[in-house]
Amino acid sequence: TDWARLAAGVSGQFLKTQGTGANPTWANDNTGMTLLSTLTTTSGTVANITGIDSSYRNLFIEVAGVSFTTAVPLQMSVTTNNGTNWGTAVTVSNTLPAVTDTITGHIDLKALQVTRNTATNGIVAQPALTANTLVFTTAVLLYPSTANGTINGVQFSGGTFDAGAIRIYGVK
Repeated sequence: TDWARLAAGVSGQFLKTQGTGANPTWANDNTGMTLLSTLTTTSGTVANITGIDSSYRNLFIEVAGVSFTTAVPLQMSVTTNNGTNWGTAVTVSNTLPAVTDTITGHIDLKALQVTRNTATNGIVAQPALTANTLVFTTAVLLYPSTANGTINGVQFSGGTFDAGAIRIYGVK
């Protein structure tokens, strides 16, 4: 067998085998988390992201110091049609006891494919949020308002935002 030199790959690539008798190739690692959007929650009553690629199977949502002008809980809803219609908002945090309190933590959305849009089939949101010393860890179900399909948008609401940020990461 003659040895052949494989040219260097691009930064971040790995050497991928192609099976018995085939030459290896350089490939991209598409399995990690990718920052999709940072939503600044310093004003307004709604913050959302749409256009999430269907290749993402899970979302990891980081909530950092979010607060409202009144003592209300953080709510979240989803869409399968890029925001034309949003599902009913569900509460994903405790009600903040005072307007000076903030919400920090993360929310995991898994299995973004909704195969049947009914009262018992949705995607599970597993929050692990801390509102000062209050912790909200109960799983909730989110339902898009219309069509079945892959969740391609997430919306946050509750009251008038006055601080913080929400970062949405995609996981393939």
